[in-house]
Parts: sequence; C-alpha cells; structure tokens
Amino acid sequence: MARRLAFWLGGGLTSALVLTALLGAVWTPYPIDAVAVVERLQAPSPLHPFGTDQLGRDMLSLLMAGAGTSLLVAAAAVAAGAGFGVPLGLLAAFRGGVADEAVMRLSDLALAFPALLTAAMIAATYGPGVLDAVVAIAIFNVPVFARLARSLALPLTGRAFVQAGYLAGKDALGVVVVHVLPNVASLLVVQAAIQLAFALLAEASLSYLGLGVQPPGASWGRMLGEAQTYMRLAPHVVLFPGLAIVLAVMGLNLLGDGLRDRLDPRLWEGS
Repeated sequence: MARRLAFWLGGGLTSALVLTALLGAVWTPYPIDAVAVVERLQAPSPLHPFGTDQLGRDMLSLLMAGAGTSLLVAAAAVAAGAGFGVPLGLLAAFRGGVADEAVMRLSDLALAFPALLTAAMIAATYGPGVLDAVVAIAIFNVPVFARLARSLALPLTGRAFVQAGYLAGKDALGVVVVHVLPNVASLLVVQAAIQLAFALLAEASLSYLGLGVQPPGASWGRMLGEAQTYMRLAPHVVLFPGLAIVLAVMGLNLLGDGLRDRLDPRLWEGS
C-alpha cells in the first residue's frame, strides 16, 4: 500500500510539474518581465495569488515560467548524461580489460568534480548561462549512468541468449542493442527519474549562485537568490519558489522509487 501511495503521489506531483511547465511556456497570467515598482512585495491577493516580488512582478507567472526552465535544463542534462554514460558502461562490460579500466577511472575522475564546481570552472572560462548548467550537470551524470549500465550488463555477458546472438552472426553492437539493452532499460529509466530530481536541484543551486539562468529568464533558484534579502519583509518571495523546488524534487524521487518497485521483480520477490 505504501509503495503504491508513493508511486501515485510522485506521479501526481511530476505530472503537475510537467503540466505547469507546458502551460507556462505558452501562457502566464502576467508577462514575466512586467516590472511594476509600485506593486512590489505585495502579499498574495486575488490579483496576484502568490504575491509580487521585489520588482513588482507576478510570482505565479515567474513560477510557471521557471518550471519550464528547470525541467528543460534537468531533462537535457540527464539525457546527455545517459546518452554518453550508457554506451560507455556497456562498452566497459563487453570489452573488459583496458576499455573497462579506462571507463571506470574516467568515471572516478568525473565524480571527483561536483556539478557546482564544474559549472564554476565553465562559467569562469565562458561566462554563466543555461548551456553551462546543462554541461556541468551532464558531466556529473555520465559516470552515474556508465557505472549503472556496466553493473547491469556484466551479469548478462555470459548468458545463453547473449551467446546465441553471437552464434546467429550478430556483432557486439547488434548483441548489445537487441539482447542486452532491452533487459537493462527498465532500471536505466528508474535511474533517469532519480537523476532528474538531482538535476533539477542542481539547476536551482547553480541559478541561485548566478551560474545558471540569467535575466530576464525565469528560474526558481534565481528567484530565491534575488529574494533572500527581502525574506523577512515579505516571506512569500522565498516561500513559494522554495516550496516549488521541494515538491518537484520530492515528486521525482517518489516517482523513481515507485518505478523501481514496479520494474525490479527482485523487490517483489522479497516482499
């Protein structure tokens, strides 16, 4: 029962995040760059359900637009990390030897540099921006997916159906694509959902530090960074962006856990 509840709660929160991002991409109650100084730091009201920020901008509109930014950056970073990491992990599992050792040591090196540190180095060289945030988070995701793909594929290398693929005349690439990848895809999807939560939180952290989304773009992390000075005068300017981040990350984590429970039969066997 608890597993089902977590899955549906995570799915509901994630669906709300996606729908908000899609709606925010085409419509917001007010333009996100509509500055109205006379209306600055207004409390929530019928005209502005989530209040206004220090520049008089509608908080609900900024949150809707920021949802799309956060989700886009997180999805792009996870997709890039999986796109590079999964092939590297499968290569390490099936080639072994030097290839395996090289992939694992490169993974160790990449994990030694957190996304925040990588983004700071990239920003110092090329300047801050969305692309820098995507690259920094993706670099951190590559070894995560490489290690997972390798660990999932290694037990399959000696299985009969894999050897049958070779005997049927398939090369290593064909065997991996046809016989191995479908058997590990479900757990890779679970990991992707979990990494999305990390990527969204990392994007918010980078934008909070000024290394991610730049004005006039909307970002939950940047909203927090800009509003922290006014949190005692108008608590809503940090409450709503912070709550949005918490709910989005919690939803993705619960969805990932729920997918793992549903897609990994070993967990059901032990329950």
